[in-house]
Amino acid sequence: MATLRDIRRRIRSIGNTSQITRAMELVAASRMRRAQQQLAATRPYAEKIRELLAGLTGQIGGDEDSAPHPLLEQRPIQRSVVIVFTTDRGLCGALNSNLVRRTLQLAQEAQAQGRELDIVTIGRKGPQRLRNEPVQIVSQFHDIGYQPTLDDTADIARFAIESYLDRTYDEVRFLYPRFVSMLRQDPTDYTLLPIAPPPAETAAADDGAAERSRRDIALIYEPSAPEVLAQLLPRYVGVVVYETILESLASELGARMVAMRNATDNATELLRDLQLTYNKARQAAITREMIDVTSGMLTA
Repeated sequence: MATLRDIRRRIRSIGNTSQITRAMELVAASRMRRAQQQLAATRPYAEKIRELLAGLTGQIGGDEDSAPHPLLEQRPIQRSVVIVFTTDRGLCGALNSNLVRRTLQLAQEAQAQGRELDIVTIGRKGPQRLRNEPVQIVSQFHDIGYQPTLDDTADIARFAIESYLDRTYDEVRFLYPRFVSMLRQDPTDYTLLPIAPPPAETAAADDGAAERSRRDIALIYEPSAPEVLAQLLPRYVGVVVYETILESLASELGARMVAMRNATDNATELLRDLQLTYNKARQAAITREMIDVTSGMLTA
Protein backbone atom coordinates (compact mmCIF):
# COMPACT_ATOMS: atom_id res chain seq x y z
CA MET A 1 0.00 0.00 0.00
CA ALA A 2 1.30 3.45 -0.90
CA THR A 3 2.39 5.64 1.97
CA LEU A 4 1.29 9.22 2.54
CA ARG A 5 4.65 10.43 1.23
CA ASP A 6 4.24 8.43 -1.99
CA ILE A 7 0.75 9.80 -2.54
CA ARG A 8 1.92 13.39 -1.92
CA ARG A 9 4.74 12.85 -4.40
CA ARG A 10 2.32 11.58 -7.05
CA ILE A 11 -0.05 14.49 -6.44
CA ARG A 12 2.79 16.99 -6.87
CA SER A 13 4.06 15.25 -10.03
CA ILE A 14 0.65 15.05 -11.68
CA GLY A 15 -0.09 18.66 -10.74
CA ASN A 16 3.10 19.79 -12.49
CA THR A 17 2.22 17.69 -15.55
CA SER A 18 -1.27 19.21 -15.75
CA GLN A 19 0.25 22.71 -15.71
CA ILE A 20 2.53 21.76 -18.61
CA THR A 21 -0.29 20.25 -20.69
CA ARG A 22 -2.48 23.28 -20.03
CA ALA A 23 0.29 25.62 -21.19
CA MET A 24 0.89 23.49 -24.32
CA GLU A 25 -2.83 23.65 -25.12
CA LEU A 26 -2.79 27.46 -24.93
CA VAL A 27 0.35 27.70 -27.08
CA ALA A 28 -1.17 25.37 -29.70
CA ALA A 29 -4.37 27.46 -29.75
CA SER A 30 -2.41 30.66 -30.37
CA ARG A 31 -0.30 29.11 -33.11
CA MET A 32 -3.34 27.55 -34.79
CA ARG A 33 -5.08 30.91 -35.05
CA ARG A 34 -2.01 32.34 -36.80
CA ALA A 35 -1.83 29.34 -39.15
CA GLN A 36 -5.51 29.73 -40.05
CA GLN A 37 -5.00 33.44 -40.68
CA GLN A 38 -2.09 32.65 -43.01
CA LEU A 39 -4.21 30.06 -44.81
CA ALA A 40 -7.11 32.49 -45.21
CA ALA A 41 -4.74 35.17 -46.57
CA THR A 42 -3.31 32.72 -49.12
CA ARG A 43 -6.60 31.45 -50.51
CA PRO A 44 -7.56 34.51 -52.62
CA TYR A 45 -4.19 34.39 -54.38
CA ALA A 46 -4.49 30.62 -54.87
CA GLU A 47 -8.00 30.97 -56.30
CA LYS A 48 -6.86 33.63 -58.77
CA ILE A 49 -3.91 31.59 -59.94
CA ARG A 50 -6.20 28.57 -60.45
CA GLU A 51 -8.61 30.75 -62.41
CA LEU A 52 -5.79 32.04 -64.62
CA LEU A 53 -4.47 28.50 -65.08
CA ALA A 54 -7.89 27.30 -66.19
CA GLY A 55 -8.14 30.08 -68.75
CA LEU A 56 -4.66 29.49 -70.13
CA THR A 57 -5.02 25.73 -70.48
CA GLY A 58 -8.45 26.18 -72.05
CA GLN A 59 -7.04 28.60 -74.64
CA ILE A 60 -3.95 26.51 -75.39
CA GLY A 61 -5.98 23.31 -75.49
CA GLY A 62 -7.88 24.59 -78.50
CA ASP A 63 -4.63 25.11 -80.42
CA GLU A 64 -3.78 21.80 -82.06
CA ASP A 65 -0.28 22.97 -83.05
CA SER A 66 0.90 23.71 -79.49
CA ALA A 67 2.41 20.88 -77.44
CA PRO A 68 1.33 20.51 -73.79
CA HIS A 69 3.66 21.79 -71.11
CA PRO A 70 5.80 19.00 -69.53
CA LEU A 71 4.12 19.54 -66.13
CA LEU A 72 0.76 18.83 -67.79
CA GLU A 73 1.99 15.75 -69.66
CA GLN A 74 0.17 12.55 -68.81
CA ARG A 75 2.31 9.43 -69.14
CA PRO A 76 2.10 5.79 -68.05
CA ILE A 77 2.86 5.46 -64.35
CA GLN A 78 5.74 3.11 -63.69
CA ARG A 79 7.26 4.85 -60.68
CA SER A 80 5.71 7.39 -58.34
CA VAL A 81 6.59 9.25 -55.16
CA VAL A 82 4.40 10.17 -52.22
CA ILE A 83 5.31 13.25 -50.20
CA VAL A 84 3.98 12.63 -46.67
CA PHE A 85 3.35 15.66 -44.45
CA THR A 86 3.98 14.61 -40.85
CA THR A 87 4.95 16.72 -37.84
CA ASP A 88 8.28 17.72 -36.31
CA ARG A 89 6.94 17.25 -32.77
CA GLY A 90 4.73 14.68 -31.12
CA LEU A 91 1.91 14.96 -28.58
CA CYS A 92 -0.73 15.43 -31.28
CA GLY A 93 -2.84 12.33 -30.82
CA ALA A 94 -3.22 9.83 -33.64
CA LEU A 95 -2.39 12.33 -36.40
CA ASN A 96 0.95 10.80 -37.43
CA SER A 97 -0.25 7.23 -36.90
CA ASN A 98 -3.14 7.77 -39.33
CA LEU A 99 -0.77 9.23 -41.93
CA VAL A 100 1.64 6.30 -41.57
CA ARG A 101 -1.21 3.83 -41.90
CA ARG A 102 -2.41 5.52 -45.10
CA THR A 103 1.17 5.59 -46.44
CA LEU A 104 1.47 1.83 -45.98
CA GLN A 105 -1.88 1.35 -47.74
CA LEU A 106 -0.63 3.35 -50.73
CA ALA A 107 2.56 1.26 -50.78
CA GLN A 108 0.54 -1.95 -50.80
CA GLU A 109 -1.70 -0.65 -53.60
CA ALA A 110 1.34 0.30 -55.69
CA GLN A 111 2.91 -3.11 -55.15
CA ALA A 112 -0.32 -4.83 -56.18
CA GLN A 113 -0.36 -2.77 -59.40
CA GLY A 114 3.29 -3.57 -60.14
CA ARG A 115 4.50 0.02 -59.68
CA GLU A 116 7.48 1.35 -57.75
CA LEU A 117 6.71 3.76 -54.94
CA ASP A 118 9.16 6.00 -53.06
CA ILE A 119 8.45 8.10 -49.98
CA VAL A 120 9.50 11.66 -49.15
CA THR A 121 8.74 12.82 -45.61
CA ILE A 122 8.01 16.30 -44.30
CA GLY A 123 8.68 16.50 -40.56
CA ARG A 124 10.76 14.41 -38.18
CA LYS A 125 8.01 12.02 -37.07
CA GLY A 126 7.61 10.47 -40.53
CA PRO A 127 11.07 8.82 -40.70
CA GLN A 128 10.77 7.72 -37.06
CA ARG A 129 7.47 5.94 -37.69
CA LEU A 130 8.42 4.51 -41.11
CA ARG A 131 11.95 3.45 -40.22
CA ASN A 132 11.06 -0.24 -39.73
CA GLU A 133 8.35 -0.41 -42.42
CA PRO A 134 8.81 -1.90 -45.91
CA VAL A 135 8.98 1.47 -47.70
CA GLN A 136 11.82 3.41 -49.36
CA ILE A 137 12.40 6.92 -47.98
CA VAL A 138 14.44 8.86 -50.56
CA SER A 139 14.42 12.34 -49.03
CA GLN A 140 13.45 14.23 -45.88
CA PHE A 141 12.45 17.81 -45.08
CA HIS A 142 11.97 19.15 -41.57
CA ASP A 143 12.16 22.21 -39.30
CA ILE A 144 9.84 24.30 -41.49
CA GLY A 145 8.41 26.12 -38.46
CA TYR A 146 4.95 27.32 -37.51
CA GLN A 147 4.98 30.49 -39.61
CA PRO A 148 6.38 29.35 -42.96
CA THR A 149 6.79 31.50 -46.03
CA LEU A 150 6.88 30.57 -49.69
CA ASP A 151 10.67 30.58 -49.51
CA ASP A 152 10.58 28.03 -46.68
CA THR A 153 8.59 25.60 -48.85
CA ALA A 154 10.42 26.30 -52.12
CA ASP A 155 12.74 23.29 -51.75
CA ILE A 156 9.79 20.92 -51.59
CA ALA A 157 8.21 22.42 -54.72
CA ARG A 158 11.59 22.36 -56.49
CA PHE A 159 12.07 18.67 -55.65
CA ALA A 160 8.61 17.79 -56.97
CA ILE A 161 9.07 19.71 -60.24
CA GLU A 162 12.61 18.54 -60.98
CA SER A 163 11.92 14.88 -60.18
CA TYR A 164 8.92 14.95 -62.53
CA LEU A 165 10.61 16.85 -65.36
CA ASP A 166 13.69 14.60 -65.40
CA ARG A 167 11.33 11.58 -65.46
CA THR A 168 12.59 10.15 -62.19
CA TYR A 169 8.92 9.79 -61.32
CA ASP A 170 5.85 9.57 -63.51
CA GLU A 171 3.59 10.81 -60.71
CA VAL A 172 4.04 13.01 -57.63
CA ARG A 173 1.42 12.67 -54.91
CA PHE A 174 0.79 14.46 -51.64
CA LEU A 175 -0.46 12.86 -48.43
CA TYR A 176 -1.39 15.33 -45.71
CA PRO A 177 -3.86 15.72 -42.80
CA ARG A 178 -6.81 17.77 -44.04
CA PHE A 179 -8.23 20.00 -41.31
CA VAL A 180 -11.95 19.27 -40.96
CA SER A 181 -12.50 20.35 -37.36
CA MET A 182 -10.73 20.43 -34.03
CA LEU A 183 -11.68 16.80 -33.50
CA ARG A 184 -11.11 15.53 -37.03
CA GLN A 185 -8.12 15.62 -39.37
CA ASP A 186 -8.50 13.30 -42.35
CA PRO A 187 -5.46 11.77 -44.12
CA THR A 188 -5.92 13.00 -47.70
CA ASP A 189 -3.89 12.15 -50.78
CA TYR A 190 -4.05 13.70 -54.23
CA THR A 191 -1.94 13.90 -57.37
CA LEU A 192 0.18 17.05 -57.61
CA LEU A 193 1.98 16.18 -60.85
CA PRO A 194 0.99 15.91 -63.61
CA ILE A 195 -1.13 18.98 -63.03
CA ALA A 196 -4.82 18.58 -63.77
CA PRO A 197 -5.99 22.19 -64.36
CA PRO A 198 -9.48 23.08 -63.10
CA PRO A 199 -12.10 23.44 -65.86
CA ALA A 200 -12.81 27.07 -66.65
CA GLU A 201 -16.57 26.59 -66.38
CA THR A 202 -16.40 25.22 -62.83
CA ALA A 203 -14.15 28.08 -61.68
CA ALA A 204 -17.04 30.50 -62.21
CA ALA A 205 -19.85 28.24 -61.00
CA ASP A 206 -20.58 30.22 -57.84
CA ASP A 207 -20.08 33.73 -59.23
CA GLY A 208 -22.65 36.18 -60.58
CA ALA A 209 -23.67 36.61 -64.20
CA ALA A 210 -21.44 39.67 -64.65
CA GLU A 211 -18.40 37.76 -63.40
CA ARG A 212 -19.19 34.81 -65.69
CA SER A 213 -19.57 37.07 -68.71
CA ARG A 214 -16.23 38.70 -67.89
CA ARG A 215 -14.53 35.30 -67.87
CA ASP A 216 -16.11 34.41 -71.21
CA ILE A 217 -14.09 37.20 -72.87
CA ALA A 218 -11.08 35.81 -74.74
CA LEU A 219 -7.99 37.24 -73.10
CA ILE A 220 -4.80 38.11 -74.97
CA TYR A 221 -1.63 37.05 -73.15
CA GLU A 222 1.72 38.68 -73.73
CA PRO A 223 4.23 37.59 -74.84
CA SER A 224 2.08 34.47 -75.55
CA ALA A 225 -0.21 32.09 -73.70
CA PRO A 226 2.29 29.16 -73.72
CA GLU A 227 5.06 31.38 -72.32
CA VAL A 228 2.80 32.75 -69.59
CA LEU A 229 1.71 29.21 -68.77
CA ALA A 230 5.33 28.06 -68.53
CA GLN A 231 5.99 30.78 -65.96
CA LEU A 232 2.72 30.19 -64.12
CA LEU A 233 2.88 26.41 -63.58
CA PRO A 234 5.94 26.37 -61.25
CA ARG A 235 4.37 29.15 -59.21
CA TYR A 236 1.14 27.18 -59.08
CA VAL A 237 3.01 24.18 -57.68
CA GLY A 238 4.68 26.40 -55.10
CA VAL A 239 1.32 27.80 -53.98
CA VAL A 240 -0.17 24.31 -53.69
CA VAL A 241 2.80 23.18 -51.57
CA TYR A 242 2.46 26.25 -49.36
CA GLU A 243 -1.28 25.72 -48.92
CA THR A 244 -0.72 22.07 -48.03
CA ILE A 245 1.91 23.00 -45.44
CA LEU A 246 -0.48 25.48 -43.80
CA GLU A 247 -3.30 22.92 -43.83
CA SER A 248 -0.99 20.36 -42.23
CA LEU A 249 0.10 22.85 -39.57
CA ALA A 250 -3.51 23.72 -38.70
CA SER A 251 -4.29 19.99 -38.39
CA GLU A 252 -1.23 19.40 -36.19
CA LEU A 253 -2.03 22.27 -33.85
CA GLY A 254 -5.71 21.37 -33.67
CA ALA A 255 -4.87 17.75 -32.83
CA ARG A 256 -2.35 18.91 -30.19
CA MET A 257 -4.92 21.21 -28.61
CA VAL A 258 -7.38 18.35 -28.24
CA ALA A 259 -4.71 15.94 -26.99
CA MET A 260 -3.42 18.38 -24.38
CA ARG A 261 -6.94 19.27 -23.27
CA ASN A 262 -7.73 15.60 -22.78
CA ALA A 263 -4.45 15.12 -20.90
CA THR A 264 -5.28 18.06 -18.62
CA ASP A 265 -8.77 16.70 -17.95
CA ASN A 266 -7.37 13.25 -17.18
CA ALA A 267 -4.77 14.76 -14.83
CA THR A 268 -7.46 16.76 -13.03
CA GLU A 269 -9.58 13.65 -12.57
CA LEU A 270 -6.59 11.65 -11.36
CA LEU A 271 -5.67 14.42 -8.90
CA ARG A 272 -9.20 14.31 -7.50
CA ASP A 273 -8.96 10.55 -6.97
CA LEU A 274 -5.50 10.81 -5.43
CA GLN A 275 -6.61 13.58 -3.08
CA LEU A 276 -9.48 11.39 -1.93
CA THR A 277 -7.11 8.46 -1.44
CA TYR A 278 -4.71 10.72 0.46
CA ASN A 279 -7.48 11.96 2.78
CA LYS A 280 -8.61 8.41 3.49
CA ALA A 281 -5.06 7.24 4.21
CA ARG A 282 -4.40 10.26 6.44
CA GLN A 283 -7.62 9.65 8.36
CA ALA A 284 -6.71 5.98 8.77
CA ALA A 285 -3.25 6.94 10.07
CA ILE A 286 -4.80 9.36 12.59
CA THR A 287 -7.24 6.69 13.72
CA ARG A 288 -4.43 4.17 14.22
CA GLU A 289 -2.45 6.69 16.26
CA MET A 290 -5.48 7.40 18.46
CA ILE A 291 -6.02 3.69 18.99
CA ASP A 292 -2.36 3.22 19.91
CA VAL A 293 -2.55 6.11 22.41
CA THR A 294 -5.77 4.82 23.92
CA SER A 295 -4.40 1.28 24.16
CA GLY A 296 -1.27 2.54 25.90
CA MET A 297 -3.32 4.47 28.43
CA LEU A 298 -5.50 1.44 29.17
CA THR A 299 -2.55 -0.89 29.65
CA ALA A 300 -0.88 1.62 31.94
